[in-house]
Amino acid sequence: MYPDELFRVQFADYKATPEISRQQIIYKAFCWWAQQDVTTDRVDKLLRLIIYSNLDDDTVTLITKELTQRFFDFSISKEAFAKLLDYPDEWLSWGMYPDELFQLQLGYYELGSERSSEHYRYSAFYWWLHQSLTPEITEKYRKLTQLDPDALMGEAARQDLVRKELTQRFFDFSISKEAFAKLMNYPDEWLSWGMYPDELFQLQLGYYELGSESSSESYRYRAFYWWLHQILTPKIIEKYQKLTQLDPDALMGKSARQNLEKFLEKNR
Repeated sequence: MYPDELFRVQFADYKATPEISRQQIIYKAFCWWAQQDVTTDRVDKLLRLIIYSNLDDDTVTLITKELTQRFFDFSISKEAFAKLLDYPDEWLSWGMYPDELFQLQLGYYELGSERSSEHYRYSAFYWWLHQSLTPEITEKYRKLTQLDPDALMGEAARQDLVRKELTQRFFDFSISKEAFAKLMNYPDEWLSWGMYPDELFQLQLGYYELGSESSSESYRYRAFYWWLHQILTPKIIEKYQKLTQLDPDALMGKSARQNLEKFLEKNR
């Protein structure tokens, strides 16, 4: 996997820029392979080399994206894609794998991820939990969890449905933003500083599950993550940093702070 031609290319790069990092050298090696005509076996070797190369997460993401764009046929049919990800045939014959869901999953597919195809099927169950569940769809959902080749994942998806039904039955979705923020242990400053807007509140209310307030830090962590995808003014950045220090979960706050630092460094 390190032919003479690749060595000569990289040696020339090194002579031109001796300060090049190990991460950059390895990334360029993968990019070189992405320009070659390779066999399926060689693609499998490249995917394994990603694991063995001890790269940071950002570099792994870039390499995986390069290889996926080069070696995966995105014109694949819905039927072939469902088969690749081990969906039981009933997902299609019962109309439970609509085009919208197929296109969504095709959009975030990464080369080699079919080895953990249960993650795609689990996310498909999760997708259905955020649609309008008629009695007919609910029954199909239950049956599909029983047909899934991964029995443990199927059981988890069934439990998710039970929690969804209990939440719809016993949670008051007319709850105010202030009461919901208190339920999720948001420091008061989130509201007084305007850092918990209605859009974010409605988003979090939409995926709330009964009892999930026992892990309220996950809601606050997602709120920090949400802000990283908005327009970050200097004032908002300052508030974000202060809120990470005020959070009742110090470790989560530190993680959110590090995410901000990485984001700002990447977007300089």
